[in-house]
Amino acid sequence: MGSFSGRLVRYEFNQNNTFGVMEIFNGSQKIFSCDVVEDTVRTPYGTSYAEIKATEKQWKLPQASGNKSAGGDTAIPFSEPGKPYSCGLFGSNRFCTHHTVYIERKTGTTCDGSSTYEANRAAKPQREPKTYETDQYAPEVKRQKAKYGLEGVPCFSGIKFHRGTNEGYTEGCLILGRRSGKAQCFDLNVSIKTVVEFETLMEKYGNPTFPFEITKAGMEKSVGRTFSGIKLGDYLFREQMICYGENGHNCGKKIVDYVLVSAFDQLAKKYGDKFDIASGTRCVEMNKLCKGVQDSNHLIGKAIDFSHSEMKADKLIQEIQSTLKGAVSVLKIDDTIVHMDVRSPSDDKKKIPIGSFTRADYACKCGCGFDSVDYTVVRVLETIKQTLSRPIQILESQKCEQYAQNGAGMFADFSVPKSKKDNAMEASDIVNTFGGKFSTIAKLEKMSQFVVRVIAL
Repeated sequence: MGSFSGRLVRYEFNQNNTFGVMEIFNGSQKIFSCDVVEDTVRTPYGTSYAEIKATEKQWKLPQASGNKSAGGDTAIPFSEPGKPYSCGLFGSNRFCTHHTVYIERKTGTTCDGSSTYEANRAAKPQREPKTYETDQYAPEVKRQKAKYGLEGVPCFSGIKFHRGTNEGYTEGCLILGRRSGKAQCFDLNVSIKTVVEFETLMEKYGNPTFPFEITKAGMEKSVGRTFSGIKLGDYLFREQMICYGENGHNCGKKIVDYVLVSAFDQLAKKYGDKFDIASGTRCVEMNKLCKGVQDSNHLIGKAIDFSHSEMKADKLIQEIQSTLKGAVSVLKIDDTIVHMDVRSPSDDKKKIPIGSFTRADYACKCGCGFDSVDYTVVRVLETIKQTLSRPIQILESQKCEQYAQNGAGMFADFSVPKSKKDNAMEASDIVNTFGGKFSTIAKLEKMSQFVVRVIAL
């Protein structure tokens, strides 16, 4: 059946709602993606954080983990690293309002604070809190039948996936749909179709139960999934580094610089394959969502944010600096995640080796200063050079986003020039000899009689 996993990547936090993208994976393959809207965080039990803690202590209630008395977040806590929630089939007879309710002595508010009605009108004033289901004791709350949802979420007995137009349709559950631009609501018919599409897909795979993480844009990790496909070096995969773009949809930007991959390989070889990738290549919109600087190296494939399962950020920075000895720049993001990039001042381009060439050889020739080159491009050219045992020439061309958009740095034009022993190699001969060999990672195109373009996939 496959190894399933899911995640919700929250990317926009507003006063009244929160938007994110839900993705479902079968192994390394993404099989479903949609937008999600949630309501904002609510204060459990009382009107202030102090009241929450006092009530919890008095009645020995479970802590409202992840809930804060402020807008701009959500009532559902982010999942802890390595401890995802459980996503599965709940049954059509259960409702989205299956939140656990704690009856407070004075106000009678719910655990998630979403309603001010008395959940148990028969409760006596001096009676201790008891646990009830809101669909039984609060019939005035709108009930939406839903099949799939999450378990193991603090303060909720079940978080459902169902239809709706905005945060008004939920008491803490997730509304699925397709967002149009920056719209603050979904089309109801589209939302219904999205839910049906998701539930039908799950039925096709036998209604699996699988781990489900909730995280922020730019901090989504690769834990729990096995990657495959195009490999970058000995440890990274293209899928781990690709930008999923605005609203989580694949924007097509996927360049990963050769020097960055080489640096990461050195770390992984020394400290084991225990790294989790938080953020790789980004487009402009994703960089804004991640609150990156305007000229971030993530935009040109020269940066990666990651953590190590056995080292905190401070220790990890020390090990990186010790291993790579100034070849990279490294910054601390939080207690576990660090940022690493491979910056290259313009006067050093001729000194920075890229395989048997230099950074300057691969730089864009329009004068913009862009000099990133994808790992796969270098790998293909180096393999051709070694196989033929002949020098190859990288030709001048424009490679920046002004000319190639999301394909910037993903290609290079080259030729196999005349030598003392051999004539210049025809482009058609190069394509015929090597095109099939690299078909899974790159494409070779004949540009002229002697010029070939290698394009990384």
